[in-house]
Amino acid sequence: MSPEKSRIVVLLCGSFAVVALNYRLVTTGHYRLPLFVFLAFVLAITFIFRKLPATNKSSDEIRRNLLKASSGFRRLGFIGAFGIAAYILTASRDDFKGFSTWGIVLLFLWGGFVVWCYFWAAKWYRRKADTPSVIAKHEGGK
Repeated sequence: MSPEKSRIVVLLCGSFAVVALNYRLVTTGHYRLPLFVFLAFVLAITFIFRKLPATNKSSDEIRRNLLKASSGFRRLGFIGAFGIAAYILTASRDDFKGFSTWGIVLLFLWGGFVVWCYFWAAKWYRRKADTPSVIAKHEGGK
């Protein structure tokens, strides 16, 4: 099995195990433990991915993948911005009944922050794809 496929298998199998374990914990009344299980899974995945062998890709393939990631994050940003705008235009007065004003403001600020993060990630991936040092590093084999 290739290293990139083994990463996907580890991630999917681990995700299913975490969901099953967290479901069991929630149904038995342990409401705080799923957070710790999830954080342990994220930490374990980072260590497992470091132990897996590196994937050997050409610089063109790396650049193509970075550009795909950039366009994907940009698309997510537009979807999020459109969703927030559509909700603001179609919201009624009763949607936030029982919420305080600062809670509503924080909700929209959080949504705007997430959208900004998507666009920032798209810009970061685009810059990474255009950086000649990354491409030269992979071509030189260092």
